[in-house]
Amino acid sequence: SNDNGFFEPGETVTIQMKLSNDGHLPVQGGSLYVVSNHPGATIATSEIDLPSINIGSHIYVTVIAFLDESLETGDVITLGIAINADSQLINHSITIPIGFIGDGFETGNFNSHPWMNNSPAPWTIQSATVHSGSYAAKAGAIGNSSSTELSITLENESAGTISFWRKVSSEAGYDKLKFLVNDNELATWSGNMDWAQEEFPVPPGIVTFKWIYQKDYSVSSGSDTAWIDDIIFPISSNTDAAILYTPITEVNFENVSAGNTYSQDLIVSNLVNSNMSGMVSIPQEFSVLLSNEQVSNDYVYSLEAGENAIFSIVYQAPSPVVNIDSVILISSNDASNPAIMLPIRVNVVSNDNTGIPAVTKLEGNFPNPFNPTTTIRFATHKPGSVRLSIFNIKGQLVRKLVDKDLPAGNHAIIWDGKDQYNRSVSSGIYLYRMEAPGYTQSLKMMLMK
Repeated sequence: SNDNGFFEPGETVTIQMKLSNDGHLPVQGGSLYVVSNHPGATIATSEIDLPSINIGSHIYVTVIAFLDESLETGDVITLGIAINADSQLINHSITIPIGFIGDGFETGNFNSHPWMNNSPAPWTIQSATVHSGSYAAKAGAIGNSSSTELSITLENESAGTISFWRKVSSEAGYDKLKFLVNDNELATWSGNMDWAQEEFPVPPGIVTFKWIYQKDYSVSSGSDTAWIDDIIFPISSNTDAAILYTPITEVNFENVSAGNTYSQDLIVSNLVNSNMSGMVSIPQEFSVLLSNEQVSNDYVYSLEAGENAIFSIVYQAPSPVVNIDSVILISSNDASNPAIMLPIRVNVVSNDNTGIPAVTKLEGNFPNPFNPTTTIRFATHKPGSVRLSIFNIKGQLVRKLVDKDLPAGNHAIIWDGKDQYNRSVSSGIYLYRMEAPGYTQSLKMMLMK
């Protein structure tokens, strides 16, 4: 960092967080996970081990992020923080606005932003008194019982702050500099006041910032004026975000035997400051519980900012039990990570062939129609080479999903609606064909956008 107080492309950002134990029991340690919602930010260490924290104590954790040179002023990066300590699941977020939008009047005029400066005695750009650089704005030369106004109207997608430097030389208590936001007076300054920085909250929406120098009916003191410089406007980009996160990387049921019931938890978290919604799709061979109640295997969820959902995935092994190699799909309105795919597997305890499918078969895809992804399931009775290809309705190859040797068993592969060049394909009917030793089968599916 260049220590100018702003996050800029190419910089390394070091963030120190204080974690306190304000509860009634010591924390025996845990993990902290960091997720970025922007490809322009790389986290040095995405998983940090946490030591134990005694009651009333605290620790400091350092997170380092590298900002890419390709980032632009106005970009907003959100870091999602997930803390898993003992039985506690805590979510937090950190916003990193890139660059700043402001005016130090270094162009020597008011043309760099849509300033309104229409008073009879307008504000001027001058170089005699500045906070930094070569120029600052100075209130117009006015007489008693009059005022001069400088204003600008901007649109902010989310709440933020405005800061600026001001200097005043006037009759104390009577002639003053005023600052207004949407015609609400937030502060006044009067008398002889040297340069100082001021900062004020700004609501979302269309906002008018206004600086007014106003004189009463008599007496002048000092330079009888005011100056402003180095204004920093709110970042106009929307800082609202949802970040989908799960600490689970796969769900495995090992050494499964017929007639027994097995269960594992699946945690879905919304790490940041906007509501998140989507669907958790779990293969039909499993039951799904939420808050101890059974829910749909294609469950539509909604999580408020910082909220977690803990699903229990239950497998009741049939007889004969079979191996399962499938996927869980978690979709969301997280624009940076709209879906997470997790392997879910069942491995039988025996070494006989009860887990091997009786025949090789292309079983179909689900959902169908689909958007944006669908899962294609197929079974192989014997190990061998398998090819699974996507074709358009004209018979042209769109993408090869599988082209390799596979073991005997049940298989699943997800198609994300993209061709071999990673380009999204258009809506329509597509054919998918499975080729294995002694077996060829084609089925149809429909992509609807």
